[in-house]
Amino acid sequence: MVTETSMVRERKSVSAVALSLLMPGLGHLYCGRIVTGLVLAFLSSISMLVFFLMLVVRTPSWTPSLAVLLAASFSIALFAFVDSWRLARRIGKSYVLKDYNRWYVYTLLVLGMGTGSLVYAEYTKTRFMEAFRVPTVGMNPTIMQGDRILANKIAYDGRSPERGDVIVFPNPDNLKMTFVKRIVALEGETVELRDGALYINGKKLAREPLGPTVWEVNGTARYKIRPADGPGANFGPVTVPKHHVFTLNDNREVTQDSRSYGPIPIVGIKGRVDYIYFPFNHWSCLGKPKNQ
Repeated sequence: MVTETSMVRERKSVSAVALSLLMPGLGHLYCGRIVTGLVLAFLSSISMLVFFLMLVVRTPSWTPSLAVLLAASFSIALFAFVDSWRLARRIGKSYVLKDYNRWYVYTLLVLGMGTGSLVYAEYTKTRFMEAFRVPTVGMNPTIMQGDRILANKIAYDGRSPERGDVIVFPNPDNLKMTFVKRIVALEGETVELRDGALYINGKKLAREPLGPTVWEVNGTARYKIRPADGPGANFGPVTVPKHHVFTLNDNREVTQDSRSYGPIPIVGIKGRVDYIYFPFNHWSCLGKPKNQ
């Protein structure tokens, strides 16, 4: 026989905070605040959804909006920690267990939220944004060996690639591998390298010296490169075919780019690299805001 006394359990503040760390709102369920707990769990999930959408669909006001979102997400998590700790201390040993105060209910809630997050993450990877690790030095100094990048897979929905865009696409010689390179010329344009200098349609691109690297100005794009002075210093001229782009490494000494495998079909582009997200000291935003 279950007595009322056997249904009384102490609410420990450490347990409430630990559950809130596992998932915002779970500590409130532990303390008998089911509505508050479910609302916090929902808001936490929605904030992550909006965060990823903002990463994909950027606007000129993206930076302050993202800062507001991050502040809101942090506030939700902080409130969940502090309030669940406060509730547990206030309730103490006088808490009467509710029907949902069972380990399997907590587990099902975490699994449900976790499964939803995994499904959303896979959908995001397939349709919107995918993460890659760069194992080579070909894109130095923009992207360093070992950097993690995010490619925007809808960047060219309704718009065309532009000079200066950094893109990911299958290795033409091994489709199981993915390359990351910079677009330097578009269809119909002529590309040539003379003594390490890049010429588009016979016009030498402007350069601004910067130590061992230089800024290269290509149309509206401006980016750092390491000029080639070896075998890759001279190439072409070649004309980019229709529906193709010409790619080069930012480290021009590494010639495994369109100099070796030719122009890349636009239809084969997986996405535009918009972010370097790891390591944190390399954080960078490479993509262009929408409508810019």
